[in-house]
Amino acid sequence: MVGASISTRTMPTNPLQLSPFASQEARESGWLIGAFLSSSAYGVVLALFVLNFYLLLQRARSSSPKHRTRRDFSVMVLLAFITVEFISATLSMASHVEKSRLAFVVHRDDYPGGPAAYQNETLHEPMSTLGLALLLVINWSSDGLLLWRCFAFYKSASFPGSRLIFFIPCIMYILSIGCGVAINVFFRRQAPFLNPVVIVYGSLSVGLNVLLTLMIIIRLVILRRSIMKALDGTEHFGSLSQYTSVIAMLVESASIFVVAVLLFIIPLGLQSVVAIAPMIMLNMVQVISSFMIIYRVAQGTTKLDAHDDMSRVIGQDVENTGVVSKGKVSVIRFARPPEEGSGCDAEVEVDEKGIKRPRDSVSCRRSSEEIMDSEREKEKDVSSSGLPRP
Repeated sequence: MVGASISTRTMPTNPLQLSPFASQEARESGWLIGAFLSSSAYGVVLALFVLNFYLLLQRARSSSPKHRTRRDFSVMVLLAFITVEFISATLSMASHVEKSRLAFVVHRDDYPGGPAAYQNETLHEPMSTLGLALLLVINWSSDGLLLWRCFAFYKSASFPGSRLIFFIPCIMYILSIGCGVAINVFFRRQAPFLNPVVIVYGSLSVGLNVLLTLMIIIRLVILRRSIMKALDGTEHFGSLSQYTSVIAMLVESASIFVVAVLLFIIPLGLQSVVAIAPMIMLNMVQVISSFMIIYRVAQGTTKLDAHDDMSRVIGQDVENTGVVSKGKVSVIRFARPPEEGSGCDAEVEVDEKGIKRPRDSVSCRRSSEEIMDSEREKEKDVSSSGLPRP
């Protein structure tokens, strides 16, 4: 019975269907390199999480609860998102550390085939399926965030079919969720056809990220051109290099994730052990890719609110009306409407050019105080006379 059990264990189930001709050293090196790179990437995740949380928390505290705006709601959503992503990345890192400890310390000598065989043959156990489930949660939430931001960019679009263009991304997102659930089930049951499903899932994720990134970039380019036409060479808002910076950031963030996934699915399709290291660090790469975008968004919400709002308004007006304003564009600040009986309703001043301007706030306050004093004196006179108040 002992010999039979050993013989069955020496024949690995190999759920990922990697090449059986790879040496044991190559397999163990792949697991160790993946664990090292994943640990290094977790340090980047921790740093970005602290920065994002601090910047977004500053934004959330800057506005009172009575005057919450849609942007404040978005900030709260981003705070919840980065918290969930960071907790998932931490649990994923803990599962990798525990799995490596079991493989390279506890079962290094007593498991047939060594640590690499232990790692590969126990992918269906709870510790490994936890890491897989966290990978799926991180991937789905990151893709969902990108899809949500793409919706926000196209919300003010008025061209025909502006809503229908999201049909393909939504279908791809739903298929990605379905493939992820299937992968989780196949991992538990050690299905022999796991590799094709994993490759399809990786291809869907890459395609969705590339498609949504291109859609956002195209939208930004269109808005940039509309604003340039509306400004007509004016320098009131400086250069529009911010749009170029945002586009570069989106390309950079998407490239990190796309390259990592391709480094995994291509060797996996070739049944090469090179796929082991990228597979282990996919969680952290996905989180870093999302946190990079959120970091730039958090910086923008604290420094560039006025510029972003004005750009959005001008771009929306140009799209909706089809009219391009000529000449200089200036920021219009609307003052708070005067209260009734303040004495400043019709008080205006005319400057040298004949332009009417509101009366000075000091004189307005003075006139308001005079009116209030006169009202108090009237009340005193009425009370002293013993007559009922009107």
